[in-house]
Amino acid sequence: MEAKNVLKKGPHEPKALLYKPAGKDSNNQRSGGPWGSKSNTMANGKDFFIELRKQVASLQRPIGG
Repeated sequence: MEAKNVLKKGPHEPKALLYKPAGKDSNNQRSGGPWGSKSNTMANGKDFFIELRKQVASLQRPIGG
C-alpha cells in the first residue's frame, strides 16, 4: 500500500527517504570497490594480466623444440 501512495505523489511533494543499512555492514565499503584499489589484482595478490601473458607465452612455445 505504501508503494501506491508514493506513486500517487506529485512532483511538488517530498520524496521518500532512501534506505541506508545500519550496523556492521554500513561501513564495510572500500574506496576501490569489492576488488580493492587495484582492479586487475587477483585474490592471491598477483597481477592478472602479467600472469595471463606468462601463460599465453608458455602455450605459444613449440613443443619438444
